[in-house]
Amino acid sequence: MKEIEKLYDLYSKDVYRFIYSLSFDEEIAKDIMQITFLECIKSIKNFKGNCSEKTWLLAIAKNQYRSEERRVGKEC
Repeated sequence: MKEIEKLYDLYSKDVYRFIYSLSFDEEIAKDIMQITFLECIKSIKNFKGNCSEKTWLLAIAKNQYRSEERRVGKEC
């Protein structure tokens, strides 16, 4: 769990800013940031290191944001 805490400390602001730049909504950015790190916890064992941790987290965040867009049927 220490690894997740380290990733959160290093990249949570970057994930938040990235999603905010897509949504222009603070609440959506906060929610997707939290979901991103939950997904990170679930899949950290599958991370192969083919890209940077930051790139991996931003990809998760983007996919979560796009899933939310589809779920609500419009842009968030």
